[in-house]
Amino acid sequence: MSIRQINVITGVETVGEYTASEIAEHIEYATGNVSRAWEHLRFQRDQELAKSDWMSLGDSPAISDAWTEYRTSLRNLPGTLNDVTVLGTITWPIKPTE
Repeated sequence: MSIRQINVITGVETVGEYTASEIAEHIEYATGNVSRAWEHLRFQRDQELAKSDWMSLGDSPAISDAWTEYRTSLRNLPGTLNDVTVLGTITWPIKPTE
């Protein structure tokens, strides 16, 4: 079976001949990469949120608007991505300096 592939980074197109088992193996590998990318993204995001969790506790000083926006952006980050963009370079929210 002929498969046309386009490299999403370089834009180079190739055509190759593959067996059904090779195609199934490729799909399984690609699906695994996407799954691992989502897991890694959420793990990193959760670590960043954990670093500022203390700010949202009842006995801590009031959290600034900048930190509230940063934490909201971190929580919303996965929703701004899809299976293609999660495999690329991700632009993370910038941590406030205040």
